[in-house]
Amino acid sequence: MKYSNHEKLKMLKIMLKARLYDNTIVRESNKGKLTGMFHLGNGQEATGAGIVSAMGPKDLIMPGHRMHTANLFLMDLQKFTSELVGTINGYSKGVGAEYHCFSIEEGLFPIYSMLGGGNSHTAGYAFGMKERKTGGVIISVVGDGGFTPGYNYEALNMAALMKLPIVFVVENNGWAVSTPVSKQAAVDDLSVRGPAFGIPGITIHDGCDVLKVREAMDEAIDRARNFEPNLVEVKTRRIAGHYFGDQMKYRDRKIEEQEEFLHGDPIDRLEKHLLENNELTLDRISQIRNQIQAEIDEAFNNAYTERKITGEEAKNLNMVYANVEGDLL
Repeated sequence: MKYSNHEKLKMLKIMLKARLYDNTIVRESNKGKLTGMFHLGNGQEATGAGIVSAMGPKDLIMPGHRMHTANLFLMDLQKFTSELVGTINGYSKGVGAEYHCFSIEEGLFPIYSMLGGGNSHTAGYAFGMKERKTGGVIISVVGDGGFTPGYNYEALNMAALMKLPIVFVVENNGWAVSTPVSKQAAVDDLSVRGPAFGIPGITIHDGCDVLKVREAMDEAIDRARNFEPNLVEVKTRRIAGHYFGDQMKYRDRKIEEQEEFLHGDPIDRLEKHLLENNELTLDRISQIRNQIQAEIDEAFNNAYTERKITGEEAKNLNMVYANVEGDLL
């Protein structure tokens, strides 16, 4: 499928924003200004950009825990940054951080603490969407490791039986923390698990090509909107460690260099495509990068001036559970 220059530029900006944001997290953490565990998505931006750029106004996504492409595209930059810094102006008043930050109103479904377990929740939400006739679809993203536990298959079975408007996405970066996918599964393509439950599954072997991801997601979302649940596996590369500070001693640099040669960087590849087709100039790319970085820097600088949530405020159970009648305690 051919996409307009406008659509391709949108995908590029989504990926650049996530990459520059992750780099800023590293910079600010090294300065000692950020605390907590951060999961960086460097190298995997094509997955998120291909998904969110294909979503409609009534659709939702439960992103992967390092899919900042989704957070930064759907959510308010300042409120998201305030959440990471831990201030009361964040989406969850600073207690959710990147992992549990969500906004149903803006299309972002909360990530479940037990990776992979979220597929059970999104299947239930998809059932509700179907019953309410919202016309929307939910995209449920897990990693290769998160797709291993058994509750995933209960969700697949439920979606198939009830014909739910859901797309299951497996973002296969080859690692479940430090466990390679070859030690998790006896099959080459995890998408083969879909047909076992009556759900079609496909694998995008070149998940560093955002245009291929977008094309697959356009089709997947269209099918789900017609109550045909389906599974999409995206094979991609995790450049960074599992978390910021991970020394990655479990990885072989020679293999990493070979994968880098074969697949390349998703941002570099789209920029090269746009340059070769005279759809973008180097000067314009530089302008876009500088503008995005300036917006990110401003968001962090603003967040540093805001009040952080106190320990007592963070203990408020009404921030966790629905408060129907007065205080819980």
